Amino acid sequence: MRFSFWVGFCACLIFSFQALAADDSDELMKMDLKDLSSLKVTSVGKVEENAFDAAAAIYVITEEDIRNSGATSVPELLRTVPGVQVTRTDSSRWRISIRGFNEAFTNKLLVLIDGRSVYTPLFSGVYWDTQNVLLEDIARIEVIRGPGGTMWGANAVAGVINIIRKSASQTQGGFVKALYGNVERGALSGRYGGKIGDKGYFKTYAETFDRDESLRPDGTGLNNDWRVSTGGFRMDFDSINNNQITFQGDIYNGIKDGVSYLPDLPYPTINTVVRDEELSGANLLTRFNHHHEDDSTSQIQAYIDYTRRNNISLDQRIYTLDLDYQRSWIGNGKNDIVVGGGVRVIKDSLDETAYIRYSESNRTDEIFNVFAQDKISLIPDKLFATLGTKLEYNQYTNIELQPSAKISYKPKENQTVWTSLSRSVRTPSRTEQDVSVIVAGIPGGFATWNGNKDLDSEKLISLEGGYRIKPTKQTMLDFTTFVNWYDNLRTTEKGAGFLDTTTTFPPHINLPFTFENLGAAEVFGTELSGSWNVTKKLSLSGSYSYLRLNLHRDVGSNDTSFEKAEDQSAQNQFNLSSVYKFTPSLSMSNILSYVSELKGFSAPSYWRFDTSVNWNPIEHLDFSLVGQNLLDPSHPETSAPLYGEESEIRRSVYGKVTWHF
Repeated sequence: MRFSFWVGFCACLIFSFQALAADDSDELMKMDLKDLSSLKVTSVGKVEENAFDAAAAIYVITEEDIRNSGATSVPELLRTVPGVQVTRTDSSRWRISIRGFNEAFTNKLLVLIDGRSVYTPLFSGVYWDTQNVLLEDIARIEVIRGPGGTMWGANAVAGVINIIRKSASQTQGGFVKALYGNVERGALSGRYGGKIGDKGYFKTYAETFDRDESLRPDGTGLNNDWRVSTGGFRMDFDSINNNQITFQGDIYNGIKDGVSYLPDLPYPTINTVVRDEELSGANLLTRFNHHHEDDSTSQIQAYIDYTRRNNISLDQRIYTLDLDYQRSWIGNGKNDIVVGGGVRVIKDSLDETAYIRYSESNRTDEIFNVFAQDKISLIPDKLFATLGTKLEYNQYTNIELQPSAKISYKPKENQTVWTSLSRSVRTPSRTEQDVSVIVAGIPGGFATWNGNKDLDSEKLISLEGGYRIKPTKQTMLDFTTFVNWYDNLRTTEKGAGFLDTTTTFPPHINLPFTFENLGAAEVFGTELSGSWNVTKKLSLSGSYSYLRLNLHRDVGSNDTSFEKAEDQSAQNQFNLSSVYKFTPSLSMSNILSYVSELKGFSAPSYWRFDTSVNWNPIEHLDFSLVGQNLLDPSHPETSAPLYGEESEIRRSVYGKVTWHF
């Protein structure tokens, strides 16, 4: 392992020094850095602004970053973002969080695709195995580290990941991609775009892939192959009486092979079940933008989403209808104002089993919200104060208030200093309210997790600060520090065992663990990222994150596992990326990463080295050869999922061909 690390590290250095020797200093002075100041983002305040000026810890994954990464999924792209914790559970599952709490069911992160929330209300998390976005279709991914509740509402506690796909006008013509490797056993995708009259555009796309199983620690396969097919469309109509209209939709269907190990009677019997998990879903979205005569803009967005997952322990169907309105007055003197509101209706249908049961098999939830934010120019082009709040009603905890106050200051054009104070909440999920799930066998019966209808929201007060600087046209640094105070965190409190005769199992002992709000935490850390155009041919970027969690329980708590979450998120993370252009048609990308030990998951620290060689022999035709996890045949990143086995992530090599026409 140590030898492999030094091989990868030396490779990065060799290519760096090669490039330094190949270009002269005159070329350095002619270059301009592609940095945050040239990128427009919308995730901070729901309106467009320069990322460099934003009073938030923001990182943007660009189209070029995606092309150079060699990644085949959105979760793998997020590994290079400072402050983001990415651990892969097996071939198709990831645990992703921001600034800690990277536990089995991560639930403090909001993820959006084109403004559509993709978190599941069942456990307030994200099923990453169904977010199969065509990577070549992504314009950028905006990652906000820190609370986003003022703009985005409950569950945007630790951050927001906003995946923004290209418009139909940006994807005209045809595109075909084919991919094959030892783990990526085959992928084929295509897209075609054209015009609709003088002011309309359309695109359609389809993708299918087959990914091989992950491995047990002894090197044998886990039989958890993963196959998904996805398709969709988008239509954009621009500049029609000052209106812009978008219609889009997606549909997917997939199968995940799997083996479940279910506790059975008598203890310690384990029932081994081989059964595929069926995945399917669809969504439709429409967005209407209007530019008013007073230079303000209005936006109405509506979408409907359907998701189904059917496995050995639960068959779930979830329907979501969302309507959102906002109006903004931007660039009108001293105040940039955004106001709006929305309603979301969620209906589910859950077919229980002996292992996972709900007190209600069908439920409909409604969420209402209004918000307002004002960015005030205190000193023109220098000092800004941003005040905002969101008022949200839900059927679990009633009314929630999520205010924030931010200050940003630009002492010079190449510097931004900012600070913010925010309050955010995470409302209880459907599962935390009324589930009963068997989690383990015990002598004479089972241990169960049980919902609590009186569970309150988890609350966060966050203080952040940051500094960005472009020392030269070729370099940029971004530094952030933060302190988070959590209260009302969920704990699992052990109750008294009783004789259970309500299930299909024979009468048995039920040892219940009930969800309560008896936890608190202080979380602090720092995040540093930077980029450097070393020469015309070589560019470098990197990041470092430090994170520390201090968890503690109320006096009445008996949850002895609560503090283990301190060791379930990496305390130190580091990555260094390089892109070297040998010729205009041949380039090489390298990513060297380090993740420190996760004692809470018994996962050791590891180094990771990925490389990608890209060749463009003729216009519109590209070939790529990609290697991932090259320093190890396989390594673990986290613990086993519920009813599953420990898994290790394999070394992967694949080839890819892309043709645009």
